[in-house]
Amino acid sequence: MKNIKRVLAVLLTFVLMSSLFSVAASAATASTVKKYSYYLSLGDSIPTGFSLASYNRKNHYNRVAGAYPAIVSDAVLADYTYYYAQDGFRTSEIRQLLNDDYNGDLMTDYELPRNTDDYWNRQTLNDARTKYQNAVKNADLITLNIGFNDFWFPILYMSHKLFPEQPLEALINYPTMFLTVLQAAYQEIGEFYINYADIISRIYELNPNVTVVTLSTYNPIAGWAIPRDSQLAFGQLLNPLYDAMNTFKKSFADQYTNYLYADVSDVEVRTAKLPDLNAGGFDPHPTEAGHRFMAEKVIEVLPVGPRSGTRFRSLTKVNGVWGVYNSDGTMDTSYTGLAKTSKNTWYVKNGQLNKSFSGIYSFQGKKYYVKEGKVRYDFNGTVRTKKYVYTVKKGVVTKQTAR
Repeated sequence: MKNIKRVLAVLLTFVLMSSLFSVAASAATASTVKKYSYYLSLGDSIPTGFSLASYNRKNHYNRVAGAYPAIVSDAVLADYTYYYAQDGFRTSEIRQLLNDDYNGDLMTDYELPRNTDDYWNRQTLNDARTKYQNAVKNADLITLNIGFNDFWFPILYMSHKLFPEQPLEALINYPTMFLTVLQAAYQEIGEFYINYADIISRIYELNPNVTVVTLSTYNPIAGWAIPRDSQLAFGQLLNPLYDAMNTFKKSFADQYTNYLYADVSDVEVRTAKLPDLNAGGFDPHPTEAGHRFMAEKVIEVLPVGPRSGTRFRSLTKVNGVWGVYNSDGTMDTSYTGLAKTSKNTWYVKNGQLNKSFSGIYSFQGKKYYVKEGKVRYDFNGTVRTKKYVYTVKKGVVTKQTAR
């Protein structure tokens, strides 16, 4: 009887401990995830929000409402968010930005300018090194979404060489040509592994304590049948390549404690089936629902709480108007308060930036000195109103006395 009681006691203890571990290991949500003050988004066109309603290709470094980095930024209560993902980037470009000893490859010269409206090239990458490296040094959290173009750029390069007029249409109609281009692209993908390893090493060299969440690279054409309307699932021929890339991404968790992996392979994309190229073409980017899914997967791998600190909404420029926007791209006209860009904090009234306001503004338990809509973090001194004298240090009121 005593032995039975002892066994039952041990089992009960195990059950209780298991329940505790299950709670501790439970996935974070948007309302429970830990706060990160400085968040940096790195990657290609996927995190830029390409194809979303509020996306503007010429607005580099801006928040795009509805894109998963914007959703993650709100969830982690980020005070500063650096939207540094860029259309057309591969691991080669991010490696060049973070490593002063690396200067790109053939695709840097051929495909990068074509896919970025000539905004990015070897020289502009070198010029942006300090900006990117400082952002890595300052970040508490980095999401890294890269690898898609490492495979697609060689495909585009080879298909343009073989079929300069209608490269993608030719590949779709001629499976043997698709296999030829695919084989050539497979030979080029080896550079991804070298570049990615250097990127991760360099990030932790610049900032040993940063948390990095890397996102899996998904196959956007897994459901494609080539030729059109056939039963040949040629798109699935790419699965082994993506599996190998993602296995390699996962492996760095064994080396770095704060390195996390988010599997977004099942994301909803805009062109899930073989497209009619005459009716809009191929768009491998996530839908609005896809971005929400990706944000959830990133948040799930992050730790739960704590979430203390002032929460500023993000100030974004959409269609030429600075304001606070909802996830669907509409202005949040119900919001009046302070909001942040990556560099400054501003006064917002009814969802829109308001530069006409100057004075002391109370926000979430603190008082701030605002001049022409901008919080003056560079100001130290006194501010007098009709009723009070305020002592201000770095834009925040530290003392208030009646006049």
